[in-house]
Amino acid sequence: MGRMRGDDDGPGERGVSHLDKGWDLALDGDLEEAMKAAERALRAEGDSPEVHTLLGYIHQMAGQPEDALRHYKQALSLDEMYLDAMIRATEVLLHALGRRDEGMALADEAFELCETADEKADILLLKIEALLDEGSVEQAAGVAKDLPDGPFESPQMPFHVGRARFDVGDVAGAEASLLEAKEREPSNPDVHYYLGLLHETRREDREATVSFLRSLQFDSRLEPLPGSLPPEQFEKRIRTAMKRLREEVSAKLEDALIVPAELPGVEVVAEGVDPHTAVLIDDAPADDGGRRIARLFVYQRNVERFVGPAGSIVDEIVRTIEREVAAIFPEIERPE
Repeated sequence: MGRMRGDDDGPGERGVSHLDKGWDLALDGDLEEAMKAAERALRAEGDSPEVHTLLGYIHQMAGQPEDALRHYKQALSLDEMYLDAMIRATEVLLHALGRRDEGMALADEAFELCETADEKADILLLKIEALLDEGSVEQAAGVAKDLPDGPFESPQMPFHVGRARFDVGDVAGAEASLLEAKEREPSNPDVHYYLGLLHETRREDREATVSFLRSLQFDSRLEPLPGSLPPEQFEKRIRTAMKRLREEVSAKLEDALIVPAELPGVEVVAEGVDPHTAVLIDDAPADDGGRRIARLFVYQRNVERFVGPAGSIVDEIVRTIEREVAAIFPEIERPE
């Protein structure tokens, strides 16, 4: 058990206490209280790279990337070799601000300071994701060759490495990492989901279905995503989205039953539906010999999974419905 703080504790000990509390609160998603703790740490310690990195992270999670970057740079001005701030600033530059050249340069600088497998993987994964986002799969695959195999301190890292390897087409490398991830995180739905994708790539349909069902099982046990809407508010977003559909798409849904749900059911996943699908259309024969849409299922957790904290749920629902309807009716132009 740690020593209880007494009256003889100096500002340094109090600052560390506020700093630790701030990180705990920030990682739990309580950004308001985390900011209060960070400000107390700043008053207790004065300027320090650790406190500015926490402040940067809080702003980053609040969707304020410019403020986050300002604090990360302040941390680096106090300690130019402070790796945590470098890694987090790289993430903001590459993914929140889209400042690719600056982000890649900082990533290369940070990589030279990395000592552990986890640190090296962190930096390389940021570069790979940025390259994949811009469609540079071949370049991303080149970076992925440098990903370490471990051992990793973080139990989540084998999954992140396995996913990156799969996304660049290294199926054999992905399998080894994902199987390790399965051992370390047996209840992680994302691990089983990517194992399902891997089996699909190899046309191992039975194994893929089992992995997808396990992913769905563990996903359904998780708490709602941070910032998830109450079901009644999500239904309002669906109604708003339906009014924004293109006329030719809306006409196909005129008599359809709209069914909000949290996740796809076991039955449809067992029949081959992707457990991460956001929208599922149940179509049937129409009187004119064509097809009609009988039911439209909209899965809240999967919509929110794809949108992320800064995106628009309505935009995502509209985009997904229009894409799925166009896949059934060739006369409807597919959205970009």
